[in-house]
Amino acid sequence: MLYYPLVSPPVEVIHQALLYWDGIASVTPLDREIRRAAIGPELAELRERGFYHPMDHHRLFDRALPDREFTGRVRTELHRLAARQAAAPAPFDAYINSSKWSWSLEERLVDLGLGTRLPGRWSVAVTAETAQTVIGAAARLAAAEASRDTTAYIPYTDRPAAHRAARELSPGTLAGGYEVDLGRVLPLPAPGTPLSAVLAFRERHEDERHRLLRAVHRLLGELRRDYAHPAEVLAELERELSEAAADYRAAGSALRMAWRTRLITVAVALAGAATAATTLPGWATVTAATAGSYAINVATAPIRPLRTRRDEHDFAYLHHARAELG
Repeated sequence: MLYYPLVSPPVEVIHQALLYWDGIASVTPLDREIRRAAIGPELAELRERGFYHPMDHHRLFDRALPDREFTGRVRTELHRLAARQAAAPAPFDAYINSSKWSWSLEERLVDLGLGTRLPGRWSVAVTAETAQTVIGAAARLAAAEASRDTTAYIPYTDRPAAHRAARELSPGTLAGGYEVDLGRVLPLPAPGTPLSAVLAFRERHEDERHRLLRAVHRLLGELRRDYAHPAEVLAELERELSEAAADYRAAGSALRMAWRTRLITVAVALAGAATAATTLPGWATVTAATAGSYAINVATAPIRPLRTRRDEHDFAYLHHARAELG
């Protein structure tokens, strides 16, 4: 999981990473003191355990803005935000660290009235939506650039504006994709569950965890390939998903783990997306359900597919912090 747009995610997202991911990463500032303060105690503990991986690559996001088309779209979006800022000023309550970006981008933000340089600090104060838009626009390419042969980084955020930018402001042609709701098959511990309990559950029930994740990864992969028949894909995987989800929940209940179901969606860029838009089953919602209460909703949604060597992992997750499912 590559969390963005901040360095440290909320506790819910940390729990999500511990239960369903091999590790969590975020892009950190170069300055050691700023980085230490941004990481916080929970991530510091997970770093000692080898689970959290700070990515302090110099200007990682800046290198993810490579072509004129991409920067042109970002520029257009920034002008839209600037017009709204002029009409109804929003506070500069977010920060973009200077080590991640080029001087030209900082200069543009200041010139447009979307930010101000902070004296004595390597950062620019901006509006929250500006930060989410700029970082979100680069998130998927930054994840692809950081990915190696043995590790794939998948962008994950809890900010809707950042997720929209990741889907729609990346390079490439806007095409049809899918937005898949996985919340009911990926439950989270109730608020107040200590980190130690989540780690203990992960270690004790590794088999159940891997079984569930294999089913989810197979679902997303099949939807990418057989994008014209989402209902058939879900019907084929119905038993595998429902049994894996039921076993996973039962394992938690046996340890008195109280589960909470949040809305968690993943944007799926489709294989062969240049033609996918004309073969999707309309721009309407397609709903299919696994057995019992483990419903998975699949809706068509626009996304710009990446053209990289790791495009088989072209997904982007959105954690809806306030949306609880029954």
